[in-house]
Amino acid sequence: MNKLISVIEITASSIRFAQAEITAEKPVITNPEELPFNSRETLIIELKKLTVKHKISSSYLITALPRAQVFLKKITIPPANVQEAKNIIQYEAERYLPFSVDTAVIDFYPLNPLSETSPNEILLIAVKKETLDKYLENFSTAGLCPDNITVSSFAAINLLATVSKETQSFAFLDFNDSFWEIGIFSDNVLAISRGFSLPPAESMPDLIINEITNTLNMLAKPANEKIEKIYYFHSKDNDKIIEKIKNNLPISVTGLNSAMLTGFLLPSACSINLLPDSIKENILRKRNKTLYSKIIKTTLIAFAAFLAAFFIFTYFKSSSNREIIKNIESNKKEIIELARIDSKLETINNYKNNNNLPLEILNEISKTLPGNVYIRQFNYDYTQNTVTIRGRASSYDTASKTAGAFGKSRYFAQVTNKGSYTARVGDKDLVDFELQLQLKLK
Repeated sequence: MNKLISVIEITASSIRFAQAEITAEKPVITNPEELPFNSRETLIIELKKLTVKHKISSSYLITALPRAQVFLKKITIPPANVQEAKNIIQYEAERYLPFSVDTAVIDFYPLNPLSETSPNEILLIAVKKETLDKYLENFSTAGLCPDNITVSSFAAINLLATVSKETQSFAFLDFNDSFWEIGIFSDNVLAISRGFSLPPAESMPDLIINEITNTLNMLAKPANEKIEKIYYFHSKDNDKIIEKIKNNLPISVTGLNSAMLTGFLLPSACSINLLPDSIKENILRKRNKTLYSKIIKTTLIAFAAFLAAFFIFTYFKSSSNREIIKNIESNKKEIIELARIDSKLETINNYKNNNNLPLEILNEISKTLPGNVYIRQFNYDYTQNTVTIRGRASSYDTASKTAGAFGKSRYFAQVTNKGSYTARVGDKDLVDFELQLQLKLK
């Protein structure tokens, strides 16, 4: 079954749009458009026109923030699987972000498949909630709700992975009417990414060339690598700038015919999503309800067709009637399954996997954990009536106090410290510990 994906990028004065039908073979990119606007009112009008023209509401909608509005930094984290990496990122982000983690939406992008036996290089990605809310407001006013918010740089990562199979390091440039960005790939992995607002027109080429030179030097100094090729994405905004770059830098500058936006429509081994979790759950719930309504409507139509056919053919001789009954029974099963999924969504935050702990005990565990401790693994053994917590603390004292806090709880008969040891994370010595909590019998 084909899946329709829409991509929208909003710049200072235009909307960039494209779609793709994702088939079993490869994506088929269609309907590329760039629509100008001169005010927020015309922006909303053009978004509404696009929605009707290309049926965006029934597609999977991706949009991208400009690189200049997003914090992005390459860091190294300890060995971890996906869930552990998410926990570590939330804990470690405070060391790197230039703004409070409480005001940020955070995600990460592994530069290579995550390893549970050796350190991992990842891109730490964060955006201020204020920036995100302002960006989403344009979509909500136009009656749209994106399924995914990513960053412009990741379109380039997807495109260059398919367009260029370079063995040497290379750079890429992208410009729109308000921002520009530069990225450097080393061994086909994004090593450096920087984004900027466009400078004033009279000083624009010189300032951009200066920043390009600075960025190239950032890679050359520690790695002793030389960039000999720069790719750029064709657009009406960059012709004069590119000409100036070609005349002033002793580097091959090559244009790519693909629009950068189409990179979001290509398959990728990994993706990011800066939508807050609460919005993701609302979107999933709305999509299930929409599908639920469609199935009910289909069932009613099929049932009406059955009633009409009943007066024309006998029940046992009509193969078409038997097919209708089969469809009705199939739709009934789908309705029951969707109702079960919708019910499960209501309790997804209270129970995980095979965890049958009462809600009040889960709340007790959450409240008892200090702010500088996070859980790496959680397990409930209902046969032994025990809870095992593997966590990471800032010090041995904090780990000890955590065990003491659980010992005072009215829910646990005994707290056993199964051991703790030092874990080196970056330039910090943290403490990994394991506690076994024996639940009181009721």
